[in-house]
Amino acid sequence: NTVTRLADIYKFRKIIEHDETIEDVYKRFAVVLENKFELVNFNFIEADTTNKKTEVVYVNQKLICDPITNGCRADRTNTSVDSSQFECVCDKFTSDEFYLCTPYSISNDLDFIISIVSIDEAEHERVREMLPFIQDYVDSAKPEIVSKKLMQVLERSAQTDPLTHLYNRKFLEKYIDNTLYD
Repeated sequence: NTVTRLADIYKFRKIIEHDETIEDVYKRFAVVLENKFELVNFNFIEADTTNKKTEVVYVNQKLICDPITNGCRADRTNTSVDSSQFECVCDKFTSDEFYLCTPYSISNDLDFIISIVSIDEAEHERVREMLPFIQDYVDSAKPEIVSKKLMQVLERSAQTDPLTHLYNRKFLEKYIDNTLYD
């Protein structure tokens, strides 16, 4: 059982190494949560701790919370937020279902939060038991997430003027190529 689990994590890591964008990595991770862990409703949230910016980066079924307005409790406290431990523990959550939001530190500048909704208490307990296995997948994806985020930052800085933050000629050339050949 352990060998199979480690082999699956290794295959996942090898596959995401060849993904072009961070969005592709998140989609593959979502497939793992759907198929391997049989999760139905979950969201991925990125929290940029340097710029104090929170962004929902993946929605599986529906958006289950609003971390954009005033941030994410799981990120702010750096602990899991579990609705079974205290009712209405997070005011950002918009449903009466059970929920579990778990933060994972990807780097000094980036936290990754997974919000999972369960339809009943038994399902919620199953999700809580799966957290260490989900953690293994997050840990294996960390280097790729960091690498892809750095590539985004480099690309953005190469396409904008550092003083005005306006797009430069390199952006214009890429935009024209993409527009003409798409």
